Amino acid sequence: MNLEDDYKFAHRLQKQIDEEEKKRTTARYDLEIVKSFIPSTSFAKPLPNSSQTLSLVDSSLEFTDPNPDIHALFLHFNDVFFWSKLLAVEVKWSPRMTSCAGICCYQGRGGLCSIRLSLPLLKLRPRKDLVETLLHEMIHAYLFVTCNNRDRDGHGPEFHKHMHRINRSA
Repeated sequence: MNLEDDYKFAHRLQKQIDEEEKKRTTARYDLEIVKSFIPSTSFAKPLPNSSQTLSLVDSSLEFTDPNPDIHALFLHFNDVFFWSKLLAVEVKWSPRMTSCAGICCYQGRGGLCSIRLSLPLLKLRPRKDLVETLLHEMIHAYLFVTCNNRDRDGHGPEFHKHMHRINRSA
């Protein structure tokens, strides 16, 4: 490589880094906008007069926020538990999926990843079921995005490591 090639390569790398930072910044900004329209009870927060934090699946949230916005939860959980690695993953309701509560789909060589949540199964279930299903599928997505792990039934050591990490902090 000559000096000009080095410069071009460095320029491409810097451009890639700038684009990734822009995505992270935009996602955080979008999350703040979404949070401003959602009751603060949608997210874990300190209890009044206490240093203790509400659990993500605290039963009191069933009354204050029984149907949280899945996109806001996804963005929040991505920041808190997955180091913003899931920015390219989509999450959406599936009105026809009735055989399971959630699924993480991997499509094509480009690595498109989509989390689908069953509208018929989760919409009328407790909030806790939605949160746990979303986090479960997000772990699958994280393993796919970071390790190219496509094993849909893969609840092995890596999956358990992240599950326990999230359970401890949530």
